[in-house]
Amino acid sequence: MILLDEIEKAGLSSLGDPLSALLPLLQRDTARQYRCPYLDANVDLSRVSWVMLGNGFGRLPAPVRDRVTIFQVGGPTGSQIRGLVERVLGETAAGAEIIEHVTAAINSRKMSPRGLHRLAAEFREIDNQPILN
Repeated sequence: MILLDEIEKAGLSSLGDPLSALLPLLQRDTARQYRCPYLDANVDLSRVSWVMLGNGFGRLPAPVRDRVTIFQVGGPTGSQIRGLVERVLGETAAGAEIIEHVTAAINSRKMSPRGLHRLAAEFREIDNQPILN
């Protein structure tokens, strides 16, 4: 399995079009005889499972979209957000008031789940600092 994250940004490269280079690898018959320039040999990539993650697929060229199955997954909502905040901040010394505040911030889109993880990292860093008497 090969995982490509933020695939929608691949076409923004000034170094060429990486998505066009990917097309032959997404079809089993052409992937079977892929000529690897680094190994200088044919490699059978027909059994590779490609998983591509992205924030949207609008920028993906039609030929790529035609060769993949697209699953749209929404973000957490309501009680799922509350549970996520409790799990992530529960590992820290964050109290109930902070958990409520962060849950409200994510629900109102003032904070993202990525921001939640940054906040948890900051709390862990504070927890790990020596206590001065």
